[in-house]
Amino acid sequence: LITHACRAEELGFHSFWLTEHHFWYDGYCPSLLPVLAGIARRTSRIKLGTGALLLPLHDPLRVAEDAAVVDNLSHGRLILGIGIGYRPEEFDGLGTEKRTRGERAVEGIKVLQKALSEDTFSHHGKHYHYENVHVVPKPLQKPHPPIWFAGGTATASAERAGRHGLAYFHGPATTLEMFEKCIEA
Repeated sequence: LITHACRAEELGFHSFWLTEHHFWYDGYCPSLLPVLAGIARRTSRIKLGTGALLLPLHDPLRVAEDAAVVDNLSHGRLILGIGIGYRPEEFDGLGTEKRTRGERAVEGIKVLQKALSEDTFSHHGKHYHYENVHVVPKPLQKPHPPIWFAGGTATASAERAGRHGLAYFHGPATTLEMFEKCIEA
């Protein structure tokens, strides 16, 4: 992955994205932010994106800490692409409930935004609870790295991104008609 990212930068690509999956046969990367930290140290210009980090499978406060470190190591080149996930094997294997993944992702994004932009914050939500937490270091990008919401072919993801004022990106395995339908939603 590091070799590919370096080559993409040499070729003039704008960004390099990694996608997260667990227990998958084809070598998907299960640990995006540590790998992007390694890529950040070997590149200097190319934006580094999670496309997508499956937030419902993680503690959002830990993601915020790791994202802040990667943003610093990359000199402000991180883009946080967040997804909700879809593979039952991942939720079952990591002992996480799949049916609440959408609401946990939205609440987790709120935690990320607070953790990365506020000096000290508290959060008391349905799924996550933190009291007087101070994330250090803070990211270089202000108020925080861009947060994009990833969606497949379901319009629900595009609608969720729009309701929460998030940038939306659509997966590569789709038609232009499906993409247009999601953007319209």
